[in-house]
Amino acid sequence: MLGAGRKRTTDRIDHAVGLSGIAKIGERVDPGRPLAIIHANDPALLDEARGMLKDAFAISDRPVKPLRLINEVNHSECARFICE
Repeated sequence: MLGAGRKRTTDRIDHAVGLSGIAKIGERVDPGRPLAIIHANDPALLDEARGMLKDAFAISDRPVKPLRLINEVNHSECARFICE
């Protein structure tokens, strides 16, 4: 989105762009604290990223339980993947 990644292996990676300081799910965020910091070097891409981030966050007055990152590990599938 901001030009940090590549579409082709020959594309240059821009290490100056990206996101930092991203608020975690369930984290208390006080008024005035950024939900994320966007590092961009193109105003159009900055606006696009800002719109996408605005849609990605939901603010609640009540505490929210963080989502589980891993719901289940299928050890037989892991073993098959590692051995192949």
